[in-house]
Amino acid sequence: MVMAGEIKSNAPELDEDVLLMRALRDMNLPNSSGKAKSRGIVLKFSQILVPTVDTEKITWILKLMEKVKRPTVLIGETGTSKTATAQSYVNALGQ
Repeated sequence: MVMAGEIKSNAPELDEDVLLMRALRDMNLPNSSGKAKSRGIVLKFSQILVPTVDTEKITWILKLMEKVKRPTVLIGETGTSKTATAQSYVNALGQ
């Protein structure tokens, strides 16, 4: 919303739907260092994980297995975000 507010102050004539789409687009554009800015936090594109139904399910399972102290193996087809979701979960533990 901060990004939308900045755009609105620079271009008050924009329709709300165009404004929000530009804010979403601009929020995910890399800056000169090749990093994207999301919620005021600078992240590399490789660190950005877009939540989907599947990544939320995997995260829920990882939380549950951590709570009951059980080892977990993620298996599935190539490109289904197993590694990215697990890395995102582990990184979130350190915060």
